Amino acid sequence: MCNPPIYRQHGILFAALLLLLCAGTVYAATLETYLANARGYEAQGAFSSALIELKNAVQKEPASAEARRMLGELYLKLGDGLSAQKELNKALLHGAEKRVILPSLGRAYLLFGDQEKLLEEIRVSDETPVDLQPELYTLRGNAYLLAEQHDQAQAEYNNALALQENYSDALLGLARLALMSGDLQTARQKLDAALLGGLDSLDGRMVQAELSTREGNYETAIEALQQLLAKVPDYL
Repeated sequence: MCNPPIYRQHGILFAALLLLLCAGTVYAATLETYLANARGYEAQGAFSSALIELKNAVQKEPASAEARRMLGELYLKLGDGLSAQKELNKALLHGAEKRVILPSLGRAYLLFGDQEKLLEEIRVSDETPVDLQPELYTLRGNAYLLAEQHDQAQAEYNNALALQENYSDALLGLARLALMSGDLQTARQKLDAALLGGLDSLDGRMVQAELSTREGNYETAIEALQQLLAKVPDYL
């Protein structure tokens, strides 16, 4: 017996609705999809798109330590120290390893100008993994440098170098200290050692430009500034 047309129409509508619901289930992005998309966008330099994906990720899984970590580190790249702090602390709260989070958290504190908080929360002890200690000592040195406590800054940089002789970020810190005191010879020695050790950062190029200018080597200063501008991301 044939169904009346009205029932056939209802059946078609029901089937279509069911297909839509199933499709939504199939194509609903998982946490892993959001994170993979974010990594892909970030690798391409599409940071705004990566940010959207990571915000979707933490909305879907608020307790995901990995999503919070990635979001915090992306905020660091975007120059948003406060947002980076919040996300990295949430990553810790949700179980991320301290050894993974602390260096980025320290940079977030420095970016936001909160050196006191860095010195309070990021310390080096016998329990700190040895391979992490040079980086943490250097971050503490940078915090003391910002606080204009130069003796303490030098001590922290030297602590880092005692563990890793050619640690470039600590050498750069000592170059900064020497430059600030007017000791251009020591500043050049430390900066060259840092560059030889593979330093290739915005901070390094800034110090190179300032030191070369004060040495009267304007050609090198201009080259350093050009390299600096080439390294500055488009989003800043």
